[in-house]
Amino acid sequence: MNNSLTNKISHAILGLGLIGMLGCNPIKEGDIIAKRYEPERTYLYMMPIPHTQTIGKMTTTTFTYIPVWMRDDEDWVITIQNYNKRHKLKQREIYVPANRYDTLKVGQYFCIDSNCLTSKEDTKVRNATKDEAKTLVNTISKDNKGF
Repeated sequence: MNNSLTNKISHAILGLGLIGMLGCNPIKEGDIIAKRYEPERTYLYMMPIPHTQTIGKMTTTTFTYIPVWMRDDEDWVITIQNYNKRHKLKQREIYVPANRYDTLKVGQYFCIDSNCLTSKEDTKVRNATKDEAKTLVNTISKDNKGF
């Protein structure tokens, strides 16, 4: 391939990747629907080491696998559920510290940052007071005079 075509392809792939990343809109608050504890574990990972050899116009790549022991610390995970900005029901797993995990309960409202509502109670609909109802009725009757 010529250099110009390679550059166009790489720019297209980069652009699609950027669009894909910007399209992600993870939820930042919601109801806890599940809690999960992941114990510490150690496992064997086979790390591939590539070896490339070029002879004339032909290039071959082979892999040597090296065993590596990996350690994964214990984790405390909660799953929250809420509607995103596009009004689709989404779920998200969040890793929390152990002391925070112990205080959370399934069904409880959870918020990741301080920009969220403090509790689900803030989102409840309440009935209008008598004064608010009178103001609303007067506003509607003024707007609909011609009907």
